[in-house]
Amino acid sequence: MEYAERPGFAVATFGHSFETICDRPLPWCTMWMLILFAACVIVFLVTVWARSRFGEPPNEVELVIGSLAGHQATSNKNALKIVSWNIGYAGLGRDADFVMDGGKSVRPTSQSGVRHNIAAISSWLEQSQADILLLQETAGPCLATCNIDLRKRLEQTLGHYQSVHVELMRTRGLPRRLRLDVGSSLFSRIHIHAAQAKHLGSEFYLGGFLRRDSRLVISRHKLRDGSQLVIAAVHLSAFQEEARQSQLSALKEFMENEVARGNHVIAGGDFNQRLVDTDLSHSTDPQFLFWVSDFPSKELGPSLKTVADPTVPSVRTLHQPFVPGENYQCVVDGFIVSQSIEVVGIKNHDLQFEHTDHQPVEIDIRLISECV
Repeated sequence: MEYAERPGFAVATFGHSFETICDRPLPWCTMWMLILFAACVIVFLVTVWARSRFGEPPNEVELVIGSLAGHQATSNKNALKIVSWNIGYAGLGRDADFVMDGGKSVRPTSQSGVRHNIAAISSWLEQSQADILLLQETAGPCLATCNIDLRKRLEQTLGHYQSVHVELMRTRGLPRRLRLDVGSSLFSRIHIHAAQAKHLGSEFYLGGFLRRDSRLVISRHKLRDGSQLVIAAVHLSAFQEEARQSQLSALKEFMENEVARGNHVIAGGDFNQRLVDTDLSHSTDPQFLFWVSDFPSKELGPSLKTVADPTVPSVRTLHQPFVPGENYQCVVDGFIVSQSIEVVGIKNHDLQFEHTDHQPVEIDIRLISECV
């Protein structure tokens, strides 16, 4: 074995000069295999990009309603408790940060942590005894949940509720450990007569390879006077202001149309805008507050109103794990309701962001007619 001298190192050539090895052409079969592989990669990337960029969902579609597991739906009620909670795919607990918010993490640190959060979140939801649950950032088995099926776990715990789900962000063509399957869910103990998903708009990330759809999860409940109670789970854009305003305009139009039909409508969820003023001490650097803006309540018009609890924050920043007094906190979770609905009470539950970066919001309402 010979060695070809190079400044600072020697290269084993096994009887051949270094120059001969470098100049030797690849066999034609190897060259064509490399070309074919490169072509397949390019076709795959173009396909993923095209499906993301141009494959928007239809404006409105009917949803399959999950059946009650041997339970009877509740009826003859005009006083309802509704809970909205962004559960952060059970991966954004007290010790979590997130890269999109200025942190470092792109996924939960462990499956055991996700399982612990799922158990705590499910237990709280079950004990809340809410008539309707509006949940954001539910997920199937994917990167965000360390491949644990969060939706299935929720359905098992909340088997006495009807349920509907909609995808907001899903990747296709990737291995299971790398794909995303995140969306919103609605659970109801009040009989759902129909359910739809309504598209509010899309936003794009990573040069168009990743698309997030903003879609309402809508349930319709018949009332004794012939009108409907229309409930929508909302999750507006967190990082793109223009997309968020467009989605909010579409939401407002939807709600006003329902009011014009004589229905009673309530939209609850994560609006990703400050619904009320808060003055909580913090030391968060302004660079991590790039997403903060105020909700334009005055633009809703006379038929709608916002309802939020100003006393307890509903969200914290994710640029670092939660430290009271350091992380910025505000209220972005709440409800928009039609004037025909009487609001009895509103409450943010202070769980100290133990299992997700948002806190549950509970609203009690009274209708002029009973659900049937």
